Parts: sequence; C-alpha cells; structure tokens
Amino acid sequence: MKNADIQSLLFWYGGNKRDLPWRNSRDPYCIWLSEIILQQTRVDQGLAYYYKFVEAFPRVQDLAKAHLDEVLAMWQGLGYYSRGRNLHATALHVTEIGGFPSTYEALLKLKGVGPYTAAAIASFAYQEQVAVLDGNVFRVLSRWLGSHLPIDAASTRNEFQALLNQWIPADSPDIFNQSMMELGALVCTPKSPKCEECPLQNSCKANAEGNATNYPVKKTKVKVSAMALTYFELHVAGKVAFVRRSNNGIWAGLYDLPSCSTEQEMTIDEIVNQLRDWGVQGELEFCHETRHLLSHRKIQARFYKVLCEHMPSNEFQWITLNELKVLGISTLLKNYLEKRYTVVA
Repeated sequence: MKNADIQSLLFWYGGNKRDLPWRNSRDPYCIWLSEIILQQTRVDQGLAYYYKFVEAFPRVQDLAKAHLDEVLAMWQGLGYYSRGRNLHATALHVTEIGGFPSTYEALLKLKGVGPYTAAAIASFAYQEQVAVLDGNVFRVLSRWLGSHLPIDAASTRNEFQALLNQWIPADSPDIFNQSMMELGALVCTPKSPKCEECPLQNSCKANAEGNATNYPVKKTKVKVSAMALTYFELHVAGKVAFVRRSNNGIWAGLYDLPSCSTEQEMTIDEIVNQLRDWGVQGELEFCHETRHLLSHRKIQARFYKVLCEHMPSNEFQWITLNELKVLGISTLLKNYLEKRYTVVA
C-alpha cells in the first residue's frame, strides 16, 4: 500500500469515523473491555453492554471483585459465554499483577486475548506499531489485493499480518488500525459494498474487476447441526429446579433448567422414563415450543412443567425465579421465562 493510499485512508477516517466511547480513551481497561465485548458482536449491540459494564465496574479492580455469577448475568444475551468467564479471570489476573501489560507479546499471555485483541490494546493504549487483523480488515485487504487466498488459512493470516505491519505508520498506529476496521464496517461491507465511497477505490483490484463481493475467499464453511432440547420446569413449594452447566459445551457455566439433549424429539415414554430416573412424581404439562439458532446449532426446544410432590433429587439447585435476576442463564431460557413470568424480566 503506497503512502498516498494510507493518507487517503486516514483522511477518510477523520471525516467519517463513528463516535465510540473507547476511541476517546487510552485506558487499556476500557479498550480491552470493548474488544472482548465486540468479539462476535455487532457494535450497535455491544455498545449498551459496554456502558453497563463500565458503570458497574469502572476499574478492572472492580470487575475482579465481582462474583463470576454476577458477571455472567450481565453478559446474558451476548452469547459465547466463555468470553464472560475469561473476562472475569483476566480481571483477577491483571489486578494481581498490578495492571495491564504494555506490550503486544505480554498482552497475548492474557486469557481470552488473541493476536487481534492484543494488537488492538497495544496500538490503541500504548501506540505500539502492530497491526490489527480482524474480519473487517481481512475483507478490506482481500478485496484491495484481489486475493484468492482463503482467509481461514493460517498461512494467509501470516501473509496479511506481515503486509499490514509493513504499512502501519509509526506515528499513528492506532489511527491506521481504526481506519482499516472502520472502512470494513462502514464501506467495504460483506454485502453491497459502497465502492464509490471508498478512499482506496482507485487502487483496489476487486473494484477494478467489478466483483468485490467475490472476496474474501474461505476454504471451509461452518457446519450447523440440529439438536432437540427437552426442558423440565420442576416446581416444589415456590421454588424451581435448576442445574449449573459444566464448563464445557454450549452455555458453559450458566444456570439452566434440567434438560435432555437428543438428536430427535423425545417421545412421551422417553420423557416419563427420564422423570422417573430423577425421582420426579407429578402431573406433566406441555408449556412451549420454540426454535433457537446458534452459530453452529439449530435447536428445537420444548418445555414441560411438573408440579412435584417433593424435591426429588440432590443434583438440582432449588431457587426462586426472582433469584434468576442475578444469575447467568442463556438467552433461550431467558426468553422462555420472560414470556411466562414477568419477575424474570
């Protein structure tokens, strides 16, 4: 990329950038928090969460003092809950060592911080000359180069990173990185890119070919599998049975209704046998059915209610619905409970 291209890009950014709160700060905590939230999350959705977290935890030390359940409850709706767990673990670690590391290589050692996030913090907070390479930047660069290299290949990442590190200006690494990301977010979009508004249009190979949407190229596609989930809402004396999911799989570490995951919808006989295995006695009532789409799963969920004669199992945690306000649950479960019980909203 020639210097004239870089200057055109920086000039465009100066006149078109969005006013986002973390861009007005050199605080590594605010920058780190925003980057973790925005992983796999749109800016318009993540902004509200950013404000919520900064208000509740103004400093990384405040976040470290919070209980993990409180953090996961606030994370609810963002998905990829491992990010919430990593957020809390890293806050504890950073507090223990006295603050955020100040170099790219040291930042990489933090839990939940990969090459992109480390580069973002290093360049935005500490002005280190290291380029960011996220999905937006990948798309901009693939189109500008007219590259048919698959962006999900490690060799392509290494090649693109080397190019960006050659071009990033020493005096404004943060502005260059923000400019590339913003260009991908506002102009060089996945669908219907605004090539006529792009500051790099005259040197972009995809624009010259008139086929920008053919880029970038991927070698693999995410396989989406189908799953049936049968939920059981077990009631005893004003309390409902919950379990805490393991730290592996979907919704890891969150609270959930007892459930069964199967490839096909459970039959009534299978449901009755499962309740018997748990020692549950009571009348079974079908409540609700819904579909829920994750990035890699299509879930068909069915909910049943049982008014139990007694608390049937020590493996369940019996809590009131009101207590769910401060516990982390999945969006699927939250949507269901809000429809049935306004107290959860």
